[in-house]
Parts: sequence; C-alpha cells; structure tokens
Amino acid sequence: MKTRSMKFWAGLALAWATGWVAVAQGQRLCTTPWTVGPCPITWEFVRPVDLDGDGVADFTHERFLAQSRFNAVDESGEFYHQDDTVEALFPAGHVEVYWATGTDAWGIYAQPRIPAGWELPHPTWPWGKFWDYPVVHAQGLGMILRQAEFTCRPREDMPRICGTTSYLGYVTTEEVDLYREVVLEQYFGFRLRREDGWHLGWLRLRWHRVPGGREWTLPPVELVDWAVHPEAEAGIVVGEPPRPRLMCAREGEELVLRWSPAWTNAVLERAAAPAGAAWEPVAGVTNATVRVPAQGPAAFYRLQVR
Repeated sequence: MKTRSMKFWAGLALAWATGWVAVAQGQRLCTTPWTVGPCPITWEFVRPVDLDGDGVADFTHERFLAQSRFNAVDESGEFYHQDDTVEALFPAGHVEVYWATGTDAWGIYAQPRIPAGWELPHPTWPWGKFWDYPVVHAQGLGMILRQAEFTCRPREDMPRICGTTSYLGYVTTEEVDLYREVVLEQYFGFRLRREDGWHLGWLRLRWHRVPGGREWTLPPVELVDWAVHPEAEAGIVVGEPPRPRLMCAREGEELVLRWSPAWTNAVLERAAAPAGAAWEPVAGVTNATVRVPAQGPAAFYRLQVR
C-alpha cells in the first residue's frame, strides 16, 4: 500500500470573504498552484443591467459557483480542491471599467475601486480590460467567497505559504471580519460606447454581511446607485449626478442661451432674482436653444433636470 510522504502535509483554508475581485468571464479559467484550466460553473442567476436606459445590457449581474479539482496521479498525494462562490457585475463588450494602477512590493497592480468625489476621466490612469496576472481574467465587480483544501510542500524561506490558498483578485482596503457585521460600499467608474462616442459613468455597490451560524455564505451584492453622463466625452464626478452646462452668447440685440440636446429632460427657467422670486419655464425653446432680448429688465436663468 502506498503512503503519503511525510514531507508533505495537508493544510486547510476555509471560507473567507476577501475583496472586490476580477473573475474570468467567458473562459472562466481557474488557477491553482498546479494547473490552469477551465472550471465547471454552476450559475445561480445571470441578470442584464441596463444603466443608461437604452434597452441594451451594459453589465450582467451574475452569481455562480466555480469548482476546481486537482489530484496528483503519482504517489505524492498532492491535491487541490477549490470552490469559489462569486457574485459580481461583468461589463458588456461596449463597456470599459476605470482602473487605478500603481506599484507595490509585488510589482504592478491594478484595482477598480475609486473614492467618491473623484472626477473622471483621470489624467493618467487607464480605461479598459486590465490584465494583472499571467492568466486572462476579464474584470468583474463584486465579491468572492473561497473555500479551499490542499497540500503544499513546506519551504524554509516561506513556511507560511503552506496551507493557504493562492488568491488572484482585487482586494478591498478594509479588512473583512467574518465574525461581525460588515457593510462595504465601493464606487467604480466606467465608460460605455455609443454612436457619438464614450459616455462616462459610475456605480456604487454594497455588500452587507450579517454573521450567523457556523456556515459561511456569500451575501448578495447590491447595485445601490449609478449615473451615466448623457453627453459624450464629458467629465463626471463620482457619486454625483451629471449636470448640464448652460452657455450664453450675444448675437446682435439678442442673447442666445443653449445647452446640449442630449439633455432631453432639462428645462430652462427664468426669475427676476436668484432668491425669493418665482422661477418660470422659458417659452420658445427649440433644439435646446432659445433667444431672448439683450435689453430689458434683468433676469436670471437656470437649467433644471426633471
């Protein structure tokens, strides 16, 4: 009877939730210390997410279980069993996600989280499908719960590497404690391609874990809020709704007020004073443009989005 060599020992790493992650879409590749290959996928749901109201899905909201199994055929007894429960939003082909890149002790890294108040686009950081690892992982925005059991060969230089899983993904800056209630909210930037160019946007996801019982599960990822700029190539502030720009120019004896026709829900209003006076809609607007006399009583104008 063959026995497992004593120079190997079994380590167990079970069920921790770690990070907003990038998971392969389409290829669904799994990476283990021994092999890279396709994983059996069991979907719980796949839902279209239309963020700009044009009837075309910009993301798919997916929840699935990816299972990877490796068992050595030799006498070493090595094995790697990994179950990943993932819930995330995956961008469609016409959508690119904003990535913040930098360097650390491990080299170049990229992560899609951005803070509220940032203005997009950033002057240096990229859009697109960023690849940070040898295996292609098309980015998804969400959470992963990894359960893994495996053997590893002890190493004198890195003894703690044994008994832990290899995690390829994007981790939150917050430490996730599975034994207390945790609420994480993250902002992400994206842009989507239309006929007139790229339209910038942002979305906010929430992950709420309430511990209970001994079995760890992955709570749902909730799409809380989002915005897409109706004007092509226009900047947007993360966490704030886009706003139209009212432009004014004098032509002869008239003032020409105009804004982008993309703002189909914008209404031009006028008042005699900026405060304390009634605001009334301006008549005669055609194609987001109106002409008013340059002479006459003072008036104040504003655009209201309804």
